[in-house]
Amino acid sequence: MKLIARNSFYKELQPFKEMYDNYRDDHVLFRNLTHANGIMISNDDMVEVQLFPTAHYTPSLRNIVESLLGKLNDKHMSIPDGSGREIHFRLGNKEGIELANVNPVFTPNT
Repeated sequence: MKLIARNSFYKELQPFKEMYDNYRDDHVLFRNLTHANGIMISNDDMVEVQLFPTAHYTPSLRNIVESLLGKLNDKHMSIPDGSGREIHFRLGNKEGIELANVNPVFTPNT
């Protein structure tokens, strides 16, 4: 399984390496993208995955990642749940996240 996972990672890394053209940290940035947190937004015909990598992306790097995700989306991959819904990846904006506290207010015992 580890060998399959490694080969899959390097197969998907190749297009990123070619677009980014910086062998110093391409592996680290791509690994960060594959480990990114995200949110899933589901409807009847599609599941959108918005990724939020922890690395800071320059505008040029953001364009490369968005292009890479666009090529991935062009493959029209489906969710393997039998629904036929397509999965669509997108690079999210951290500025666009709004958090809401749904936990009860903490009141210390006095």
